[in-house]
Amino acid sequence: MSGNDNPYEVPKMVTLDEPTTGSLQDPRPVAAGRAIEWISQGFNLFQMSPGAWVGVIVILFVINMVVGLVPGVNMLISVIQPLFGAGIAYACFRLDTEKRLAVEDMFAGFKNSLGPLLAIGAISFGITAIVFGGAVILGAASFLTLASDSTVPTDPQGFIWLLLIALVALGLLIPLWMATWFAPTLVILHGTPAIEAMKLSFEACLKNILPFLIYGLLSLVMLAIATIPLMLGLLIAFPILMASNYCSYKDIFLHQD
Repeated sequence: MSGNDNPYEVPKMVTLDEPTTGSLQDPRPVAAGRAIEWISQGFNLFQMSPGAWVGVIVILFVINMVVGLVPGVNMLISVIQPLFGAGIAYACFRLDTEKRLAVEDMFAGFKNSLGPLLAIGAISFGITAIVFGGAVILGAASFLTLASDSTVPTDPQGFIWLLLIALVALGLLIPLWMATWFAPTLVILHGTPAIEAMKLSFEACLKNILPFLIYGLLSLVMLAIATIPLMLGLLIAFPILMASNYCSYKDIFLHQD
């Protein structure tokens, strides 16, 4: 991939009819301390338009709540998550380059790159369903085996086995989360095909395991603190973390050779 005179500058984009690939480069490893900078930059983006950010969070919450209440549809909510992830990335891009954030920016994924974003969601849903389905089957089989052996269901060995199954399932899903972390951003801002975007996202996370471990710990601390005042702090914590995802994308993908 080739760069331009200023690789840190995201190409100006008034419409998403044409993919923006000018400044996208191979993901690079960054220092572990950059995780703190991502959150700091995310806070800067939040404070540029806090009212609009709160509106985005409220709308996302209502949509997830309504969809989650519809039988059958609630299981497919993960399929449309990349569309909102892409919309958040586009909103951050607009705020970063044009110093404005409109609530309708969060729906950019429904208007542009719909196919690739749905493909990412479908792949994510399919893999998650297979992993969880396998875990449930193994767990049920283990329970029936213990019962047939006249083992007390509350035997610690049974719980240890179920815990092991859960940990294995979690381990299998981590690569999927890595592959989908940056994928919606790469699709909406650069027109990257779904599979390529997932490969690049996985590569970026693999190269930056330590920064993301620190980022994850900091995020958990932020969310824990945000829940203390009647969870109202989440209206601030969520936007900061969403914006920090965009900031980490810039740091890892829009770099100087």
